[in-house]
Amino acid sequence: MSAFAKASADAVAPVGIEPTSSESESEILSIEIRSLKSWAKIRILSNIGLANRNVTTANSYIHIFDSNMKNQQQVFVIMALSAWESHIKRTDKLFDGLTDAQLSHEVSPGRNSGIYLLGHLTAVHDAIPVFLGTGGRVYPQLDVAFVSNPDNSGFTIPAANDLRTYWKEVNSRIANHISTMQEEEWFKKHTAVLEADFAKEPQRNKLNILVNRTNHLSYHLGQLMLLASKNG
Repeated sequence: MSAFAKASADAVAPVGIEPTSSESESEILSIEIRSLKSWAKIRILSNIGLANRNVTTANSYIHIFDSNMKNQQQVFVIMALSAWESHIKRTDKLFDGLTDAQLSHEVSPGRNSGIYLLGHLTAVHDAIPVFLGTGGRVYPQLDVAFVSNPDNSGFTIPAANDLRTYWKEVNSRIANHISTMQEEEWFKKHTAVLEADFAKEPQRNKLNILVNRTNHLSYHLGQLMLLASKNG
């Protein structure tokens, strides 16, 4: 059984404990898996007789639990990757359709400009391989103007065309990295968390990084869509 599962709940009763009469035919294993900010409860029904509960039976339970746990992990990974890829495609399409003049506008009065958000998203995504442990930064110089400081801070920024190129390159690199990752890797700790902290908070894993960045992208995508109505 994985450490992640053990940290979530006790999935199997110790060998030697007699089942109650209500458990004589089957046992419902209720486990709680912490995923991001909420707990998703999964109820696994295993139709195994418990009359002769011995080591063999216990091992069968462990096998069934691990199998279901693996299936759930597959679902989580597929959902996260699908959402990420969908948002990247939508954002690509939006950026491709916006002119440089439109990007120069603020999304609304007193808010960030489109060019700032393009640089901000590029800088944030550039750091994703670092958290996944798959690579380093390519454009760390973008952080000063687009992460550490707000829009219109007076820093020199790259031309819009250059930022568009950086955006494409950064996300292409991420796609290459995640395409080689095995599903179990997503549930290992990301590089910014200590082993001791991860043991207490297993949700601070690599998959959480991707989901968090997808939510971040979704938030700014909604702002960027306002630029489509701007003249330019």
